[in-house]
Amino acid sequence: MIGAQNRIINLQSEIIDGLYMLLSQHLSAEDIQSLPEIGKMSVAVGLRKNLEGDV
Repeated sequence: MIGAQNRIINLQSEIIDGLYMLLSQHLSAEDIQSLPEIGKMSVAVGLRKNLEGDV
């Protein structure tokens, strides 16, 4: 079960990365940084780094 959940999370991460790459082809860096979703991604990255540091 944990392995399946981990795979789902990894797939979601890959999808988000792919969508971000597509978005970056159509918007300027300034426009992308002003999106609230990008701020949320930054928070998620920080939380993940904290979790990885705890391992």
